[in-house]
Amino acid sequence: MATLSGRSQAPLGRVAGAVRPATTAWRAVRRRTAALPWLGDATAAAGYAVGCLIEAGSASPTADPYRALDVGGVLLVALGTAALALQRRSPAAALLATGAVAFALSSLGYVGEDPFGALGLSLPGAGAAVAMYALSLRRGRPRSVQALLAAIVVGAVPTLVLGRHNPATELATLALAMVVAWSFGDAQRTRHAYTASLRDRAERLERERHVLAEAAVAQERARIARELHDVVAHHLSLMIVNAAAADRQLTRTPAVAHALLTELVGTGQAAVTEMRRLLTVLRSEGEGGEPWQDRHPQPTFAGLDELVQTFRSAGLQVELARRGTPRPLAAGVDLTAYRIVQESLTNALRHAGAGARVQVDVAFGDDALELRIRDDGAGARTAVPPGGVGHGLIGMQERINLVRGELAVGADGAGFAVRAVLPLAGARA
Repeated sequence: MATLSGRSQAPLGRVAGAVRPATTAWRAVRRRTAALPWLGDATAAAGYAVGCLIEAGSASPTADPYRALDVGGVLLVALGTAALALQRRSPAAALLATGAVAFALSSLGYVGEDPFGALGLSLPGAGAAVAMYALSLRRGRPRSVQALLAAIVVGAVPTLVLGRHNPATELATLALAMVVAWSFGDAQRTRHAYTASLRDRAERLERERHVLAEAAVAQERARIARELHDVVAHHLSLMIVNAAAADRQLTRTPAVAHALLTELVGTGQAAVTEMRRLLTVLRSEGEGGEPWQDRHPQPTFAGLDELVQTFRSAGLQVELARRGTPRPLAAGVDLTAYRIVQESLTNALRHAGAGARVQVDVAFGDDALELRIRDDGAGARTAVPPGGVGHGLIGMQERINLVRGELAVGADGAGFAVRAVLPLAGARA
């Protein structure tokens, strides 16, 4: 690859060094005018006023028509200056005013013909181009296009009426100036609109992110509440029942009381173990650890017999009946089925009391698993206080919703009944 010699690189370096300060200064001006919008308008208006006064004062006396700068000319320039200064409020009025001032200054002789030679555009006319830029920037494209066409047509009338020597050049210059000004304004408006759309999109995405985060927090709170309820309510209910039974048997049959107390200790230890496991898992998940299902297997529906036996030991007269051919269950359905039976038996123990009869029916169908748990409400209701706000039923409904199942609960004679239908297809993705 060819390289530049040191002799040829030196001029380029000097040019770059000369251009860099100008570029930096221009960027500083743009930042300042963006922060103070009125500063750009005031600068344009001041430049317009000074340029018009200089051009009017330097007009040739031999021009036809010619008129020396007087109070009338100054007032016309002041009108155009005020219009440019207020262009942000009404760009259409600014375009109309600057166009009228340009026509008046030219027709009255304050500004001579072709003050810039071949350019054919006076400074008053340039003020109208600035107003066109402002209108294109601050109005929609349809309206600004209409204003552009109207400005070119109306601006051509004075040129034809005044009988200029080079009307074609002046008309072409006028049209070119207006089109260029409109193009710059339209490009700026499009860029501003695009930037605003990006900003709106970012704000919308941020709002959606907050909504999703809040939903995730609510879902996590519900999950924690379900698991805490399943662990605490189940074990504490068994502990209270065993403690009450041991108290009754303590003086009459110490051996039975001792067995109940031993079981009570085992239940308490199991509760502590479950609670520690739950807290450990929640802490590890909060720190980015793997989900607890991967580290601590959950109970499964295959342990239904053991679960039923636990409640039988607590005093419930549980009868378990199965129908249909057992089939493998998806993980979500498996855990949900186990928790539904566990919560139903816990509620029967708490509300119907020890000694109540509970019927648990498990039916495997072609595409669903149906669970029915009914108690007769005839047990010793003093064993466990029936307080609570329905967290267990809420948790059951949430679990059912997650696997797209059905749940029905309600009174059944003197007792209570729970019916759950779980799809065998699995949990919701």
